[in-house]
Amino acid sequence: MIQREADVKSKVTAVALTDSVHNVWHQEAGKTIREWMRENCCNWVSSSEPLDTSVESMLPDCPRVSAGMGLVEV
Repeated sequence: MIQREADVKSKVTAVALTDSVHNVWHQEAGKTIREWMRENCCNWVSSSEPLDTSVESMLPDCPRVSAGMGLVEV
């Protein structure tokens, strides 16, 4: 993304992450990349909350939501 920002933005409309440990603050990602990530990315994380419930994040890089419990009763 940092090396090809314009190309990525013109071709990618959404990014779905699952329990991602990415951190744009440790890279040279500028304000426009961080804003694009907030608007176009979503990180589904392990949580006991219902599916798609907002989950607090320490970094404001992309929204984090619950992946749901996903438990199967046997």
